[in-house]
Amino acid sequence: MHDESNGVDDLRAELESLGLLPTPAEKSNDTTPAEKLNDYRDLDDRGFGSRTTIWRKVKAGRFPPPVYIGEGQPRWRESKLIKYLAECEAKTKSIESRNPEV
Repeated sequence: MHDESNGVDDLRAELESLGLLPTPAEKSNDTTPAEKLNDYRDLDDRGFGSRTTIWRKVKAGRFPPPVYIGEGQPRWRESKLIKYLAECEAKTKSIESRNPEV
């Protein structure tokens, strides 16, 4: 019988490093309710664009990558979307400060 725990531990560590699983520290400090996970419909309703637009932005590094809740079931964490919107707002303010007439 061989020990599979190393493979499982390696996979868990890799998923944690990609932000797909909470780290042990995050688990122990997590006292908040479960975070909302947004699907394509949620993103489209909020004006982020179509599936094609979303994936184009993800691949270009201009939109947060999803987490998968199953095969072919991407979801976007609410906290990542809020951070993305804040970054967009900061970029807009920076551009406006350089070009006040825009």
